Amino acid sequence: MFKPITSISELPEYGILIQSRSHHPNELPSDHAHEFPSLLIIVSGQGICHLGGKEYKLSANTALALPAWQSHRIIDVPGKPLTLFTVYYQKRISDLHDELINRFYQKTTLIQLELFYTEEVRHLIRQMLFELKNQPPGFKMALQEQMSLLLLQLYRAKLHGDRWHEYEESYPSSQTRVCAVLDYIAEHYYRHYDLGNAAHMSGMSQRHFSNLCRKITGKSYIQYLNDVRTQKAESLLVETGMPVSAIAFEVGYEDLSTFYRAFKKHRQKNPLDFRMESS
Repeated sequence: MFKPITSISELPEYGILIQSRSHHPNELPSDHAHEFPSLLIIVSGQGICHLGGKEYKLSANTALALPAWQSHRIIDVPGKPLTLFTVYYQKRISDLHDELINRFYQKTTLIQLELFYTEEVRHLIRQMLFELKNQPPGFKMALQEQMSLLLLQLYRAKLHGDRWHEYEESYPSSQTRVCAVLDYIAEHYYRHYDLGNAAHMSGMSQRHFSNLCRKITGKSYIQYLNDVRTQKAESLLVETGMPVSAIAFEVGYEDLSTFYRAFKKHRQKNPLDFRMESS
C-alpha cells in the first residue's frame, strides 16, 4: 500500500525527498497532511485533489502547491491513473526565498504548465531524482539549488499563466499560444530558440507558427528574435562600458559577426557607431 511521507522525521537530514505515487484499484484514498510544504507534479493521467474544501482537477503537466498541515486526498479518474511525483521539503530549505514562497502559497492555485515550463520542470525533477538516488559528490548542495530553481520555475509559470488569460481575451486560441511563446522567448532571449524550438513550444507546425507570428508582430520569427536581442544590446551599449563581444554573448549571439549584421539591420549602423552617437 502506498504510504505518503507525513512527518519531518521521515525526511533525510538535508530536508528534501521526492516520492512517486502508485495506486492500486482496490486501494481507498485517505485524507492526510504533511508537517512541511510539498509540491505535486503530475506527469500523466487524470485525478482530483480534495484540498481545503475545494476540488482541483489534476492532469498531465499540472502542478499543485500543498501548504504544511493542509489535509488533502487524491483520487484517480477510473481507467486514467495518475503518474505524479510529490516533492517534500522542509521550510528551512526555502528560507532564503520567503517572499517568493509566501506569494506562491498565498492562494492555492492549480498551475497549468505550458510546454516550455513543462520541459524545465521535468528536467529539474529528473536531475533531483538522479542526485537523490546516486548521491554524487556535492549532491546535498545540488538538491537545494535545484529545489530553489523548481520553486522559481513554478512561480514564473504561475505568473505566465496569468498573462496567458489576458491573451485569451484578445486573441483566438491559436494566436494566444503564439503570443505566449513569444512572450516567453522575449524573457529568455539569451537562449538558443530557433524557429523549430518556438513552433514546438506552441504545438504547431513551423509554417503555421511563422504565419501567425508575422500576423501578430508584423515580422518573421527570426526578425522578432533579433529585434528583441538588439534592443537589449542597445541598453547595454548605452548604459555600460562592456566590450561589444561581451554584449553579443550576453544577449544570445555566439558569433560576433552575426551580432554585427543583426544589429546593423535593426539600427542601420554598427554597435560601436551606435555607442559613440549615444554617448
